[in-house]
Amino acid sequence: MMEERLLSIIAAQFAGEILPEADRVLLEEWLERLPENRREYGRLEQWYQSNAGFRVRKGINCEVAWESILEKKRVADGLRRRRLFRRMAGVAAVLALLVGTGVWMREQGGEEQFYSLKVQEVQLELGDGEKIALPSGMKDLSLAVSGVNAVCDSNRLTYRAGISPAKDETVVYNRLIVPVRAEYRLVLSDGTRVFMNAASELRYPAVFPQGKREVYLKGEAYFEVSRDTSSRFTVKTADMDIEVLGTSFNVNAYTEGSSTMATLISGKVRAVCGGREYDLQPGYQISSDRETGEVNVKEVNTLLYTAWKDGYYYFEAQHLEDIMQMVSRWYGFRVVFQEPKLKELEFSGRLQRYEEVGRLFRKFEQVENIRFIQTGDSVVVCE
Repeated sequence: MMEERLLSIIAAQFAGEILPEADRVLLEEWLERLPENRREYGRLEQWYQSNAGFRVRKGINCEVAWESILEKKRVADGLRRRRLFRRMAGVAAVLALLVGTGVWMREQGGEEQFYSLKVQEVQLELGDGEKIALPSGMKDLSLAVSGVNAVCDSNRLTYRAGISPAKDETVVYNRLIVPVRAEYRLVLSDGTRVFMNAASELRYPAVFPQGKREVYLKGEAYFEVSRDTSSRFTVKTADMDIEVLGTSFNVNAYTEGSSTMATLISGKVRAVCGGREYDLQPGYQISSDRETGEVNVKEVNTLLYTAWKDGYYYFEAQHLEDIMQMVSRWYGFRVVFQEPKLKELEFSGRLQRYEEVGRLFRKFEQVENIRFIQTGDSVVVCE
């Protein structure tokens, strides 16, 4: 029997989600291990495609109902082995868990739509204040940005390495402004890659001066820093500075949040906040509370804080208030809680970023006595 993680990966793949790198590698290794694995994957995919267009309904045992469907198909085809039958039922169970409790049944009409996602334009602000719109999907646009060549291609702006100004020369800063309902990628002049989340801004030099690499972040971004032993890379936020030589990490510094957090994926970073220095190891996170000034360092599941850059939100026993803050920033609505106690409800799950958010709300409604009502540009959470 396939292990549970592999089943979940296959289910996510069939559902059209963007797989994290580790999941993609695991799936590819399994497919290459045995010819039978690839044949079985093909049979599962073919069967899934022929039975697409389902939805959740409560009160039905998933595996029993799915077995019944598979049994009918096996009889009709005249050739289905029991092993494949059980594995399909397993995949079906995982698929059902991804969308709620129960079994998928054919949709018999339209469902309420909450917010259909409309991607807004990203803007590049030059040193002289001029703003350039960077529409989604723009391809092969060459720009002369503050005397440096840059190329805009498919939601990514890449700066070409230029001659670094001397330390006493004026450094020209650009600012990338990513609105709600948008995301963007940026390659800085030193080769550092930045994944920008919605409602975020990054201020950075068009070309880094000699011996100094500093950027200023509002919002959230994931950094893959190009290693340079002669020049530390520093991410500055309102509450914390994060210093590195070459590493991967995530920084969440939204002003409406209660804290600033830095989560280290690989390498090593030093965070400076409250006048103290903290060295982080991979898999650890530092957070600074804006109200109390308390600093906390702990080991975390990094996927919870980085899945957004791979196209989905992943949460585990997270308060509804935090979840709604996260998705409202992406979908662009205001959240109103009818009762303060509803903010403390905890949920686990994941949501593909470009999927209709009402699906997530319906999942929550199935496991708790709670309702989500859209009114104008707001979503009201009530019992």
